[in-house]
Amino acid sequence: MFRCVTQLKGLIIDIDGFGQLNPSDWLPLTQKYACIFISSSDDVIKMLETKFPSKNIIQIERFIKLFAPSKKTHGNALRQLNLKTSEVAYVSANHQFISNAMKFLSGTIWINSSSPTYQEVSTCPDLICDNINDLVEALNKEVTGLFGEVVVNPLKFSARSGFILALNYCEGEFEIPLYAAGRYFGYDHYMSQLHPYSSAIYLNKQTGKKYYGSFNEIFAKIYSSIINMLKKDNSIQCVCHVPTRPGKEDRFRTITAQIAKDNSIEDISRNFVCIKDYPSQKNLSAGDRYNNVKDAFRFQGDLKEKTVVLIDDVMTTGSTIRACIEQLQKHGANSVLVIVLAINQIDGSYWASAQPFVHCPNCDAKMHLLVNSNNQSFFYSCYERCLPNKAWKSLPFVAAREQLVDRVNSEFLHLTTSSSETNL
Repeated sequence: MFRCVTQLKGLIIDIDGFGQLNPSDWLPLTQKYACIFISSSDDVIKMLETKFPSKNIIQIERFIKLFAPSKKTHGNALRQLNLKTSEVAYVSANHQFISNAMKFLSGTIWINSSSPTYQEVSTCPDLICDNINDLVEALNKEVTGLFGEVVVNPLKFSARSGFILALNYCEGEFEIPLYAAGRYFGYDHYMSQLHPYSSAIYLNKQTGKKYYGSFNEIFAKIYSSIINMLKKDNSIQCVCHVPTRPGKEDRFRTITAQIAKDNSIEDISRNFVCIKDYPSQKNLSAGDRYNNVKDAFRFQGDLKEKTVVLIDDVMTTGSTIRACIEQLQKHGANSVLVIVLAINQIDGSYWASAQPFVHCPNCDAKMHLLVNSNNQSFFYSCYERCLPNKAWKSLPFVAAREQLVDRVNSEFLHLTTSSSETNL
């Protein structure tokens, strides 16, 4: 989903990365949205001026462009568009530009004709399109982001408006087809408490809590939808999940059983086990993570000539999945397709020192995103201050999001054109 966009009205376009693209190619977008073009090239600026008025063009110096969009660039674009942060999305063919744009809570759209790398999607924008025509089509269909994020979002977008992230995960000569339904923003990321999908994944696996397993049925449907898509080009016979450590509750048991039933394939998870309680993967490098889980899994059975779907919730470095695949291939699997709910997003920074969060209406403290285990509805809670003081405060998600959007938009209301461009 576009993270904080309420209604998309404008596009801020980094046009430098599009090579010899004809300005006319942008006309379908400029006819539907207010557009600003950003460039550091005199030649590109001259080309743009043949088609668009100067109010729709921003030129910045080449060395500053390396760090764009900056606070001032963002403010200037909003002012020229006469729009708010929650009403615009950035468009670029340059992944670094898009990564920089993610420090604002506007939408981010990456135009990329090749398959993205795993490293690139560890800082994944809201939408990825092959070319401008695909972008026009996606926006016309109101595609709002990644499939899993759309399905779980409390704002009830249509599931048809989500896309699946497909890529090849490579590590040396090791290469696997990977399909992800969304992004996971961990505790250290400023998006952590602003992203329902991340909270759903985290809360769903908290053993002993009321909300443990609340999203099992929804997650099973997300996995099954992707499998159904893959069946068009693959003959799939089996499904399993990454084995649980010895002595731990198998939180994937009901999910894989439901997937197998829905897709008429075999659930082979019972034959796939973890044989050692390996230490936590947290704070380990990719190489150390792989050594930590190598030989930790064992499969019993024959998978000759079979295509197996391996599922997991969050993929961070891929080390655990790699170890699982090697074991499945050792027992004859012809092909292993990996589906994850989300790809872990590396730590992101907000443009301002004060990070965005939902404020408690009672004490102004940071509220936390939780879920009602009975109906999977999201709400914000002030359980650190107000609950201990018996002044319980909670906010429904929609009301909290409105508060957040108002705060984010207000941050640029008083930005003046005298702001230093080097204040990045």
